[in-house]
Amino acid sequence: APGNCRWATQSEQQRNTSRSRVYEYQGKTMCLTDWAVELGISKNTIRSRIDDQGMSFEQAVQQPLKKQNSKE
Repeated sequence: APGNCRWATQSEQQRNTSRSRVYEYQGKTMCLTDWAVELGISKNTIRSRIDDQGMSFEQAVQQPLKKQNSKE
C-alpha cells in the first residue's frame, strides 16, 4: 500500500543489501561504511586491515593511522 512505502536514497539502498558488512562495536551495530564515517577512518583502510592483515574489527579500528609524509 502507498502508506507503507517510503523513498530511500541511493546510499540507504546500498547499505540495505546482504553484501553489507555489519559489525558490533562499543554496544552499537552498524555497517562498515557507517562505522568509517563515525570513526573518521577510511572504509578501505578498515576493510584492508580485516581482509588483508587478518585483524578483528576492533583491532582494525583501534590501530592508529599512519602519518602521511608532508612535502615541505
